[in-house]
Amino acid sequence: MKKSSISLIMAFVCIIGSLSFPTYSFASDSGATAAGVAQDATEAEWNKLDTFLTQALIPKKEGTSVSYDYPTNFETYCTNWEMNEYNFTGPAKRVITKITSSDPNTVIPTYTDHSINLTRGKGNTGLVQLDIEYDLEWRFYVEEKVGGIWYQVNDRIGSFHQTKSIMVNVSKRSLDVIPKKNNTIELNLFDATFNDPFNYVDVLSHAGTVNWSMEERPIDSRLGVTTGKFRFSDNNESMLVTVPFTVIDTTPPTGILINPIELELGQKSDVNDFFVSPPKDNGKQPVTIRPDSDPNSLGLGSHNFGVKLIDNLGNTASLSTTVIVKDTTPPKVISKDATIDYGGTVTEADFIDHVSDNDINGPFSFSFDKSKPTPDNKKVGIQDVYLEVSDPSGNITKVQAKLTVNPDNVAPTGNGILQMIPVNGSISANPLDVVTNLQDNDAISKITAKYIKIPDTSKIGLTDAKVELSDQNGNKSEVTVPVFVHDHHSIFDDQYVLSSQNFTVYSNQVPASKMEEWILQESQSKTWELSSGNEISQQIKVIKHDVKPQFGSYTATIQLGNLTKDITINILDAKDLIDVTIPQKVIFGSTDVQNGEVSSPSYEVKNNSTAKLKVSLAKMQVDSSSTIDVIRANDIEPSGKDEKVKLSLSSLEEFQFPMIELHPSVANQELGILNSQAVGGFQIKGAYYGKYQNTKCNIQMTFKFEAI
Repeated sequence: MKKSSISLIMAFVCIIGSLSFPTYSFASDSGATAAGVAQDATEAEWNKLDTFLTQALIPKKEGTSVSYDYPTNFETYCTNWEMNEYNFTGPAKRVITKITSSDPNTVIPTYTDHSINLTRGKGNTGLVQLDIEYDLEWRFYVEEKVGGIWYQVNDRIGSFHQTKSIMVNVSKRSLDVIPKKNNTIELNLFDATFNDPFNYVDVLSHAGTVNWSMEERPIDSRLGVTTGKFRFSDNNESMLVTVPFTVIDTTPPTGILINPIELELGQKSDVNDFFVSPPKDNGKQPVTIRPDSDPNSLGLGSHNFGVKLIDNLGNTASLSTTVIVKDTTPPKVISKDATIDYGGTVTEADFIDHVSDNDINGPFSFSFDKSKPTPDNKKVGIQDVYLEVSDPSGNITKVQAKLTVNPDNVAPTGNGILQMIPVNGSISANPLDVVTNLQDNDAISKITAKYIKIPDTSKIGLTDAKVELSDQNGNKSEVTVPVFVHDHHSIFDDQYVLSSQNFTVYSNQVPASKMEEWILQESQSKTWELSSGNEISQQIKVIKHDVKPQFGSYTATIQLGNLTKDITINILDAKDLIDVTIPQKVIFGSTDVQNGEVSSPSYEVKNNSTAKLKVSLAKMQVDSSSTIDVIRANDIEPSGKDEKVKLSLSSLEEFQFPMIELHPSVANQELGILNSQAVGGFQIKGAYYGKYQNTKCNIQMTFKFEAI
């Protein structure tokens, strides 16, 4: 309501009469009043629900329910609903948001916006509380009464949450027990202590805990139909129930096997004796015992043994145990005497004639009795022998026999070991190093040896050494030791010796044909037969090679029998074959010095090679025997009697080089190019200072030649 309109009305009233009224509005209180209007408007339908739930009785039967329908969300439309000087028009409602049961096992509530449904559960609580949560909501057009006239004020829209608790009554169930139809019990085995009667009935309803007692035991001594009587009771009542049964026999026989069962090998046993007590059956009939194997056929050791127990109805039980078959009976032994030569071999079996045992598979173990002296094969004469014979189970029988040892007349023997010795080498100083397979009827360690022939190793080939072997009783023998003398280029196996050398040639020396013969010749290949010592070089073959008449390193493989050797052949370029003639020493003496000037004889360098040569002065040295200093060309000229010399090299003939200073500091000076068979010359010139007397000036020059 606008303020200007109020002012006009008040002015009008004042003119009409002297009535008075408040000049302020209570519209601010209309919100709280609106909530009360909404509460009152929806109360009637809500009370109907409250009354129904309070008076309703939830049925006994599980799954049955009661329900109540109401206007959707209890909605009521108010028209000019007047309260506290206000007038309200519009809808009000209660919207249920949640229903909770204090015992959901007994009463299960569900709801929609227009109905509530209560379903009976398994529980048996007599009084259950329902907590109904709802939102009270309103939306009103509001007028306020001022001075007897209704004026529109702000609309009121609101909501607040409430909870209503209602107690509902539940019908108590009575005891209801129904026997099942297909109950079975085992022949002669019914025991109510273990066969729970609740397994044979369905308890449909009860109050509190249900107990039972047996009034009449079912007859289980024969197969077929029978009955038993049981009394069931809860907190309120009891009832006698006749329960039908069918007596059956599905129970296998019972028995306990001895574990483990120990049997003596070879002794007969009866499977009936394997039980702690005779097997039994609930049908009280004889039980068939069926083993899975014949215990009398079991060998030594531990065996898994199974038995089936079968009653007259075919019920079967499987039992298992361990059967241990042992042998505690020692073998029966017949011994015999033995005779051997001195140092001969004798074993325990040589004294056994026959052995028998209850373990027919054996094998038997023979040993000398460790508590008695061991047979001595080197004690000439007759001696007693004591033996022990064991079967596989370790049972022992002791027996005695005699051993006769003949005198020693056997010489030691051996084989010579082929010795590969380099030319002018020596054979081992110890003769036993070159003999193998030593044998004697006495201890090998007692054999002594000496050389009776030393091999000649001065030339390649087969020779021999001879070794004399002696035992401690004076018996002797001679052994020939083959010796093959070889060079350091040789390889060998057990048949042949092959000698072949690496070599180097120039490319112009490689032949165009018969390459293999050339390789064998240049490599100086030879071979010998070890057994005879004969040279058989004609049998050598070159089985492969890659040699070409050009610079490079090549490989050739030489073969004889299974013996092969790779040699390296280095081919040098023919143009690198340098052949020159040069002076061995350059010396100038008193005849070369005139008035302080030095002029040596002429010296020549001749190229004898087929290739062109570049000739250089690599370095120059003053020989240690020289007694005068050689100084540089640009050094200050000495004065007085200091004896010094300045030298240079000048070219002659094919050499056309500029003057070259000769001094140890000068090196690598090219002299010129010489064609094949060409001659280049040089001469030493220079100046001498001081008095030349008893002075030596020896110069050594190193020349370098390169094929181009």
